[in-house]
Amino acid sequence: MTDAEIVHRIDLLEIRLRKIVVDYKILVEKIKIIESENDILKNNLLEKNNQNIELSKTINEQNKALKKANKFSKIDSTNLKSADSTGELKRKIDEYISDIEKCIDQLSN
Repeated sequence: MTDAEIVHRIDLLEIRLRKIVVDYKILVEKIKIIESENDILKNNLLEKNNQNIELSKTINEQNKALKKANKFSKIDSTNLKSADSTGELKRKIDEYISDIEKCIDQLSN
C-alpha cells in the first residue's frame, strides 16, 4: 500500500468520523428536546390527575348532599297511606311542615 492510498483511506475515515460526530450532536439535541417534551407531559399529567381527584371529591360531596336531600324530601308514604280520612292526612302534612320548620330553625342558628 502506497503513502497516497494510506492518506486517502485516512481522509475517508476522517470524513466518516466527522459525519458520525455531526449525527451524534443532532441526536443529542433531539434527546434534549424529547426530554423537555416529556417533562412537560409529565407535569400536564400530574395536573390532570390532581384535577381528577378534585372533581371526584366534588362529585362524592354532591352525591352525599343529594342523598341527604332525598332523605329529607321523602315523605313516609306508609304513614300517609295509613291516614284514612282527609283530616288525618291534613294533620300529617301539618306535622311534616312543623318538623321542616324546626329543621330550618336549627340550620339557621
